[in-house]
Amino acid sequence: MLSVPQINYLNILLMIASAAVAMVIPFELFLFSYAVLGPLHYLTEISWLQKKGFYIKGKYDYIILLALGLMVTIAFIYPNNQPVAGQNYVFAAFIVGIALIFLQTWYLKLFVAAMAVLVGFMIQDNYFYIMFFAIFLPTLIHVYIFTGLFVIHGALRSKSVSGYLSMLVFILCTVSCFVIGVGAENPVSLKMQKIYESFMGMTRGFITFFGVDGYTQNMTDFNKMDSVYLFFGEKPIMLMRFIAFAYTYHYLNWFSKTSIIKWHNVSTLRLMIIVTLWIFSVFLYYRNYTMGLKVLYFLSMVHVFLEFPLNLRSFTGIGEEIKGRFSSKKIST
Repeated sequence: MLSVPQINYLNILLMIASAAVAMVIPFELFLFSYAVLGPLHYLTEISWLQKKGFYIKGKYDYIILLALGLMVTIAFIYPNNQPVAGQNYVFAAFIVGIALIFLQTWYLKLFVAAMAVLVGFMIQDNYFYIMFFAIFLPTLIHVYIFTGLFVIHGALRSKSVSGYLSMLVFILCTVSCFVIGVGAENPVSLKMQKIYESFMGMTRGFITFFGVDGYTQNMTDFNKMDSVYLFFGEKPIMLMRFIAFAYTYHYLNWFSKTSIIKWHNVSTLRLMIIVTLWIFSVFLYYRNYTMGLKVLYFLSMVHVFLEFPLNLRSFTGIGEEIKGRFSSKKIST
């Protein structure tokens, strides 16, 4: 079993390795990590969260999040048949994920879920609402911001040099994705371009939201972005480095902490089911990446939804650690 400092140093190596590979083959790394590491992460984390009661009060409250995951999956697969856009279900899951920590009665939980969907329907055409709940929250916020929070929380709890060093390396790897120049040797094959089209919303959303290269914060610019620019422009390539680094390290970070999280401490039957489903998932992606994405979309979104209560507890945990530090200094003075 690895000690906490050993795990921190392992994660530093994983951060550097993820960033280094992302510099060279960002599109390929992202698509590989999403198809191979992603499904195993979803399956093992959902299994682990189930053992932890999903960090919510009610025994069956998670069913609401599962239902919202099914609805957003249907909206993704059949977008033209949905009266409510998929971002509304993500918004509802986010609100419900927080509410489930505090609410006791089942009818209040259902009421909150219904009201969240209704409010989302009323504002579903707002650009910032779409960007946050359809583009950023289930993707970059989940894999980068929440992962960063776990790194910070771990460093504050361990109070170790290795923990604080891991925070610094995490930031430096992020910065390196944007400050190291892009050379002419970054070809993206037509096959890679075709596969990545399903994920193009991340790139488009980031560029319009931050006004990169003259694009503005509106859906017109979001939709008209030229594909040549997206695959070969200097700043889109830098962004792709960041996306590849964020996703790859997000998955590796989870597996690096196996000895602490102990997600592998399950029955032999459950472990066999997880491994079998993972092999089947990778096979699906190998045979037809787009089909694999559709089949596994529910799993990918549900693991995001089920993690919301844990994310909130990480926020509060960081606040408590910082508060405790200030309280200790105040007492000592």
